[in-house]
Amino acid sequence: MSNQIIKTQRENIVADNRWVTLYFDDVLFPNGKTGKYNRLVEKGGNGIVILPLDDTGQIGLINLYRYPIGSFSWELPRGFGSNTSIENNAAREMLEEMGLGFTKLIKLGSIHPNSGMLSTIADVVLVTGLYEYRQTHSDDCEPIDTVQFYSIQEITNMIKSGKITDGFTISAIMLAWVNDSVPRL
Repeated sequence: MSNQIIKTQRENIVADNRWVTLYFDDVLFPNGKTGKYNRLVEKGGNGIVILPLDDTGQIGLINLYRYPIGSFSWELPRGFGSNTSIENNAAREMLEEMGLGFTKLIKLGSIHPNSGMLSTIADVVLVTGLYEYRQTHSDDCEPIDTVQFYSIQEITNMIKSGKITDGFTISAIMLAWVNDSVPRL
């Protein structure tokens, strides 16, 4: 199996900004043929996906407009990495996206949301002991329409019905479920 890797022959940067670098590399495939491969590399360390669990056992979601899909999306709070601790990344995103702080954080695992194109790895954390803070959206934040807490049954139904389609959110819910951090249905 070790000979089944795609080898980079030459890295070609197509676009670069403060958040990501897009490559269209020259590669050598395992069958000996050459070709091209796209990959997107996020800057700043691991991303973060936060599963906020309130005192009643409900999970916090945000509904925000996502430009790439041209519609609103129900999601867990998340964000780019910032070369800082998981705790600091989670605190920043919770403040920006929900206006909440937390007293306890448990790492549930990590995910690669699209391993076919993205180098992204996101740490998934559960936060509890939620308390109100202050909302501080930055100018480049995507507009958040609603912050709402739901039971695991309601979230499961939202996934089944296609109301939740975000891969980060679905993956994080599954990690929480297999780690016995949310009730099993």
